Amino acid sequence: MASAGTTSTGTVPFSETSALSHDPRRPQHSPVPSNTIAGRIFRVDEFGVIVALVALVLVVGAFHPTFLHWAQLVDVVEQAAFVGILACGMTYLLAMRELDLSVGSVYALSIVGAATLIQGGMNPWLGAVAGVVLGCLLGTVNGIVCEAIKIPSIITTLGTLSLYRGLALAVSDGKNVAESPEHFMKGAVAIRLLAEAATEDKPLPEGWVDSGALLVTKDNVAEIIARSESDKAKDAWFGPRLDEFFGDLDSHVRPLEEAS
Repeated sequence: MASAGTTSTGTVPFSETSALSHDPRRPQHSPVPSNTIAGRIFRVDEFGVIVALVALVLVVGAFHPTFLHWAQLVDVVEQAAFVGILACGMTYLLAMRELDLSVGSVYALSIVGAATLIQGGMNPWLGAVAGVVLGCLLGTVNGIVCEAIKIPSIITTLGTLSLYRGLALAVSDGKNVAESPEHFMKGAVAIRLLAEAATEDKPLPEGWVDSGALLVTKDNVAEIIARSESDKAKDAWFGPRLDEFFGDLDSHVRPLEEAS
């Protein structure tokens, strides 16, 4: 009610309208029109993350130019592929305001289980399918515990994180189930070069050593796994190839400028 001697006009004082117009709870107009291409890009939720990623790549590339080589970028993407696949699954949980802390352990136990089955003689494709099925079962266990016992997902998956990780270590006995021959060859070459330099005063190569690549197919996967079953199997297969490699070492040395 208006006080005596004043007239009520039903208007709101200027200071109050200003406060309302700057209320953070009210939608604010973007300085970029939303009907333009730039406006649509800026309204994308992931835009900030993309900008940060591009900036990070450019900064690293500025200090280490070889990082921007196409082969290097492809290698980074390949190594991060499994992380991207796991992130796709996590997106659904985050959309439901849930969280799975055991996703890494589920992945570890699934691939260890699949590798163990393949090493035991199962068809590699069936072993891969078995690994996916195992991952689904482990996720189902998490869901049942959350819904049946009404334990928050963050608490449930914190427990299964340790449980699944422990099972993965128990199944693999803390060792590689199947070691990549390509990586084994690189490590063997590097160790032998350093050992010969330290014990026989042989100079290290000036450049980088190309130890070769490996293409895994359905035709050679069983043979590749068999090479890594034991130290004796590794010595029998890699020994002669290492001797042949070092017998013509110069042909495998590349200039540093060609490193990717």
